[in-house]
Amino acid sequence: MPLIDLPNRPSPLFVRDAGHGPPVLLIHGWPHDRRVWDGLADALSDDRRVIVPDLPGFGYSPPRFEGELAETPPLTMEELADDLAALLDALGVTEPVTVGGVSMGGYAALAFAERFPERVAGLLLFDTKAKADSDAAKEKRAEIVDRVIAEGTDFLIEDCPGQQLSPHSLNERPEAVERLRDLVETATATGIVGAQRGMAERADRTALCGRIEAPTLVVGGADDTFTPPADLRSLADSFPRGRYAEIPACGHLPPLEDPEAAADAVLRFLDAPPA
Repeated sequence: MPLIDLPNRPSPLFVRDAGHGPPVLLIHGWPHDRRVWDGLADALSDDRRVIVPDLPGFGYSPPRFEGELAETPPLTMEELADDLAALLDALGVTEPVTVGGVSMGGYAALAFAERFPERVAGLLLFDTKAKADSDAAKEKRAEIVDRVIAEGTDFLIEDCPGQQLSPHSLNERPEAVERLRDLVETATATGIVGAQRGMAERADRTALCGRIEAPTLVVGGADDTFTPPADLRSLADSFPRGRYAEIPACGHLPPLEDPEAAADAVLRFLDAPPA
């Protein structure tokens, strides 16, 4: 799992690249890294090539910006899409790929589908949305950024489990809680700030969904409060070849909370995509 230099891009990405067969690209959310996908990636790599990068400033990928934290520029979804296309080029992947993303990773996956439709064989969208941020959501992101600049990231290590995991996971899945805390602790302040600013700037891609011809699976945790099941069902319905799968007893991170159930939903979809 090396750092990969990306052609015509400003910084390398660390990537897990394992398995053989049709390629699957998995994009983590905020403020996580590639390990949020470990269970699903293990299940898929038996008969697929699974490519899982750390985005800039997360995991082992270095931050793109090295100046004062308050001056960190937005890490936009378009930039991430270009990074991911360059990563596929660097890895010699020329055929269309199934692109998956959870939360922020879903925003990047939709940006990738908009910029590189010919490279998309299918989409796996976990607990995400196509809409742009509301003014209230942008204000909340700005508050998080200000707090990280003022006091660091420790508060996120404490806050994220309660916000992103289901009550069942908090009470019955201590390994999921500890894994999430470790993911957040590993993230750099620059990555956290840049990604928050990038998400606040992201385009509304609601209209794009109706133009995506690739089969699309939308997966949601039954107890997700950020992207509730009703919203995710509606998102699935907006794709011409969309399908919805709900994972019980999970919140915003089904691949981390119940990787076996998430893998089962994905494998059933990949084996029999909607016509």
